[in-house]
Amino acid sequence: MGKREAMERVVLRGDVGAALEAFDGAVGFAARRHALDRLERTLRHADPGSVPVAMLDRLQSAGVGSDALAFANAEVPPHAVHVAFVEGGGEGFCRLMHLAHDLTGREPDLLESDARLAVEDAVSLAASHGGRLHEGGYRLLPYAPRAFEGAKVEGRSLAAAAFVSAASRFSGRPVKRGTVVSGALAAGALTSVGELPAKVRAAARRSDLRRLV
Repeated sequence: MGKREAMERVVLRGDVGAALEAFDGAVGFAARRHALDRLERTLRHADPGSVPVAMLDRLQSAGVGSDALAFANAEVPPHAVHVAFVEGGGEGFCRLMHLAHDLTGREPDLLESDARLAVEDAVSLAASHGGRLHEGGYRLLPYAPRAFEGAKVEGRSLAAAAFVSAASRFSGRPVKRGTVVSGALAAGALTSVGELPAKVRAAARRSDLRRLV
């Protein structure tokens, strides 16, 4: 993987720490200007709460604009949950997802058919435990709208996270902050999924994540 492609992955993952390191290492006006632009784009892709408070002063000193910093301080929906993913190259990352009521059917669909069916089954299961499904569909969406630009999610490992988010939404009980969920559901039971070492490493890199289910 080339350096440019690697840095674009940093942006898409919302890895502000890596983007800030690249900015600190940039030499020359043009290189620092480019690194600052990339740093601000990374912030717009980042999950709220993923930037440590201690890093905010460094970002301001770097010249990051207040509009980009606002993404780091956005309010998190109480039913949002972090989900661990693994890219084709085997590198893991975590993104904040939440169940949204899609009244219009126009919400962007980033899920392949197997992942979409897994989410639908999980939402129905959560509703059967005490919830009411409204007209229209539900989508499991990234909280950062740009989190999966041009990418698709496949597999059934979203099911457990969809169930947690749906159960929280239907019951009004918030998800514990810093919770990462990855698992499939079979006949209402949680089953294991692959690539767990990469997912564990991805969660460990984030200071705002505290538990992996």
